[in-house]
Amino acid sequence: MLLAKGYSSAKIQVSVRFFHQKIVKAGLVNPSAGTLYNRLFDARQKADYADLVKYEADIVAPWFDEVKSLVDQIETLVVKEIRSPG
Repeated sequence: MLLAKGYSSAKIQVSVRFFHQKIVKAGLVNPSAGTLYNRLFDARQKADYADLVKYEADIVAPWFDEVKSLVDQIETLVVKEIRSPG
């Protein structure tokens, strides 16, 4: 979505900030999307960089519906952005 709107960065923290500023605060997705994004990002960071982090299915299963909803919202926005003139 950020690329479709003309925003990009080689730094992940800048992309996170763009997501919050340009997508969440702009009202393009539900406000809870920012919280979800932060939670998922933090979990990924822990899994990648902390020792012996393991997420059990009962922990991540509740995230599925929220993530599906966010992906659906972003997909709709990307299609709309790509199809809109200029």
